[in-house]
Amino acid sequence: MTEMPTVTGTPVLPTAHDMAVARELASRVAAALSRGDTLELRALGDADAPATPIPDIAVRLLLDLLGQLARGNAVTVGTLGAELTTDQAAALINVPPAALPELIAANGIASRSTSGEVKIGLQDALALKAALKARREATLAELVAHDQTLALQ
Repeated sequence: MTEMPTVTGTPVLPTAHDMAVARELASRVAAALSRGDTLELRALGDADAPATPIPDIAVRLLLDLLGQLARGNAVTVGTLGAELTTDQAAALINVPPAALPELIAANGIASRSTSGEVKIGLQDALALKAALKARREATLAELVAHDQTLALQ
């Protein structure tokens, strides 16, 4: 397979024309999704080429990308490997890197050391991020309930 060119990390700012086309296309893609249609990709220059179904995850990313472009926002595409360094994981989870080892240990997350660098799985980092968010939301709900109780007295 040929290596695909990439613009990962390079901000792309849409023109007014890009915004209009993105808005129209986003609308069409959203309508197709709401009908349960499968989106397919086919090269227009090759009439004999079969249409290839686009994976659902790619369609969701495309719809998000089109929505951002339609609003005139600059867009970058980034990737994360299956394993993250502690700095990458800390940035993803939005915690200080120094706090991550304690969070890893406290939540029983598997990690491995390679060349003096600790790595954790992306799935584990995403699960930890979701767990921390759920804890913050639960704490906030408790505070709101307590505040409402105090206001009623």
